[in-house]
Amino acid sequence: MRHDQIKHRNDFDIVEIATNEDPASVTLAEMELGGKFCSEAAAPDLPPAVGRLIAGAYVALIGVLAATMARNAESAFVISIAALFLVAFLSVPRIFLAIEPETARRPSMSAFLERGMQTATGHLSGRGALVQMLVVPVLLSLGVLAIGIAGIVIL
Repeated sequence: MRHDQIKHRNDFDIVEIATNEDPASVTLAEMELGGKFCSEAAAPDLPPAVGRLIAGAYVALIGVLAATMARNAESAFVISIAALFLVAFLSVPRIFLAIEPETARRPSMSAFLERGMQTATGHLSGRGALVQMLVVPVLLSLGVLAIGIAGIVIL
């Protein structure tokens, strides 16, 4: 890539950005819900059922861990710490989604599966997006279940 020095003001175009107001003059009341400024939807193209599926998959992972690995107090303690991290992992997005102004515009699960969603690498079918979101927790649960069964058979 070649870099040229700009020597004269007329060698480039000046673009003026249209703004409504100076951001420093915006009051807190204007930033509240229903005002002039409000937050953008965090996940406008995902139905709430997808979040419940993801949460269920991770809860199943903790359940499989507890059912197959909790043999003494130390392992139960470690699994309870993992469960606390899971609660934090799931609570933060839930809080963010709860304070969203317009949740009614989210699609239904059938509409999501039919239309799909746009990702950074292009359009993805609804089923493909769901598989990508669930593959890690589901395969981890199956792996932990296999390890737990092998541990039970060996012992």
